[in-house]
Amino acid sequence: MRKNGFTLVEILAVLAILAIIIMIAVPGYQYVVNQVQTNMYENKMSLVKIAAENFAFETGLTVTNIGHLIEIGKLEADNEMGDYRSPIDQTNLLCRVVQITKNNRDYEAEITDQEVCDYEQLAISQSKVYLNRYDEAGNILLNSSWNRGWTNGNVILELALNLDFNYPDEVTKIRWVGNNHDETVLVHHDFDEKKRYIIEASQLLNTDYEAYVTFLHEGQEVTYSTVVTVKIDRQSPSLYQEDISIVDPEKWTKDTKDVTFTMNDSNGSGVYGYAIIPSNNSCRSASYTKTNKLTVTQSLGAGTYYLCVRDNAGNYSEEFSTHSFQIERIDSKAPNIQVEVSQNWGKVNTAQFRIIDSESGVVAYSLGPDNVFEDWVMVDRTSNYTFSQNFTSNGTYYIYARDEVGSISKQAFHISYVDVSAPQILSANIVSNQSYSGLSVTIQIDATDEMPMKMCVSNTGYEVGCTWEDYVSNKSWNLSGSLDGTERLIYVTLEDGAGNRTRQEFSYQVYSECKDHTTIQYGEFGSCNCEEKLKNRVNTIIDSNTLRVCSTKVESVACNDCP
Repeated sequence: MRKNGFTLVEILAVLAILAIIIMIAVPGYQYVVNQVQTNMYENKMSLVKIAAENFAFETGLTVTNIGHLIEIGKLEADNEMGDYRSPIDQTNLLCRVVQITKNNRDYEAEITDQEVCDYEQLAISQSKVYLNRYDEAGNILLNSSWNRGWTNGNVILELALNLDFNYPDEVTKIRWVGNNHDETVLVHHDFDEKKRYIIEASQLLNTDYEAYVTFLHEGQEVTYSTVVTVKIDRQSPSLYQEDISIVDPEKWTKDTKDVTFTMNDSNGSGVYGYAIIPSNNSCRSASYTKTNKLTVTQSLGAGTYYLCVRDNAGNYSEEFSTHSFQIERIDSKAPNIQVEVSQNWGKVNTAQFRIIDSESGVVAYSLGPDNVFEDWVMVDRTSNYTFSQNFTSNGTYYIYARDEVGSISKQAFHISYVDVSAPQILSANIVSNQSYSGLSVTIQIDATDEMPMKMCVSNTGYEVGCTWEDYVSNKSWNLSGSLDGTERLIYVTLEDGAGNRTRQEFSYQVYSECKDHTTIQYGEFGSCNCEEKLKNRVNTIIDSNTLRVCSTKVESVACNDCP
């Protein structure tokens, strides 16, 4: 039998097979990696060429480097540090020089192996003569990323000579060519006075201007040329009311509505950006949001707004009246809740609720003793919803209200004056007082309740033949009947202000016999006949609700002493 596990020969065979597989796979993998890196590099270089050709078309300049293209916004860097690295070896290509040649109106860029990091030095070194552009205030016009070389005023072209070159003796003439005109200016030692050329601002101008500078050297004319693109735009960008649309204008929303608007400046310098302002201030003082899109969607709250558009030449859109719009049906407030609770005692307490939402309207409410909302009660949408609710116990309750856009408000309220418990009798007792004509009994009842109470005492039944009166702890009541020991009942009813009642009966007995004493009849001394009578002073003794009337003293009295 073979033992478990692999033999040494088997393990070595497996390792040999794996080595062969790796030897076959690694070169193939490396080839794929190299091919991918090469394709990525070529794609990046294509982007550089396109950016350089656009730069030359706009400026007329025929030399640049990758770093300058990134700086002016023609090319996007790899990262926030502004690097532009080769996918093959991660070399930073910022200083790589790009040469551009012009064929009629077309430009063709070529990426060289030369590296010059200082673009200004590069531009000067490559041109024998070149043109600078200035505005009327003398500020140089740069091809910045925001204006793309456009302006809306006069442009002053100024010739400059590259002092690094060994020029011939003197300039004899300057020829200006462009915008359908050709003008030659003779120079007689006054080059500094004639090296400028003013291009009057027109409605729209986008063309190349060329300058030819002729030197006289040893009787021969030597001419150098340079070109620059002049872009003048005095037209306002277009924007019309029909280009502004509000999404779902009749639908209530909670916070904002989306507004979509379309801008256009296709024949001019192009749209730079837009500004949405809440009042009709000047478009010139607005803060603009730069965009590369002509159709923009913006979320706005309720209010009246004015839309401004600016192009790359610094022109602004037209009058506000055609660019104003209003955002309505925004409900940013939760419903208002009003609660009124009754101050009257009762077995239930009724609370009145009023929910107000004059905007999107009330659609639901939730009511309960817990500080959470669970079951919504749906109602037909209304701006003013009222209802009442009975409560059978005191405590803190919560009401939630929701409007159509989903805003929820909450309010706590307290229910009091609910009494569902009957009066509580803490203790009860009967005491008696002596009387010649009857027996008076005081019912001592100690009772409590949250509300004021009234009582009814009867010897025939609960609430029978009695008069309701305010509760007192000691109620006097006259007994009647014979002293024969018969058990008698007193029916007591207590009622609070909510109508809750407590009933209790009391039993008692009255006897006429007392041991070791002379028995007399109760109520015997009703008259006097001028004979000596016995007069009994009656005393009562309380013993477990049994009343005993006993003769404790008998004496002879005169007739005129009768009561």
